[in-house]
Amino acid sequence: MNDWLVSMGVELNIIPHLVALLAAYVLALPIGWDREQNERSAGLRTFPLVAIASCGFIQATETITVAMRKRQPGSSRD
Repeated sequence: MNDWLVSMGVELNIIPHLVALLAAYVLALPIGWDREQNERSAGLRTFPLVAIASCGFIQATETITVAMRKRQPGSSRD
């Protein structure tokens, strides 16, 4: 099923991405909980959502950057 991704040079290893997203969620929960207890506008739902979205955006950017770097001729980085 993922043969066409591998042929394009994309390796699909999802476990590290899920661990990073889970860490972002867990780290954002105390901030959201505190804001929820103090009845501020952004609270328990907003902070974890923003943390997961920003973590996913960074992961996507890193994946694209690494893939582009590997395709450049003369690149010594792996």
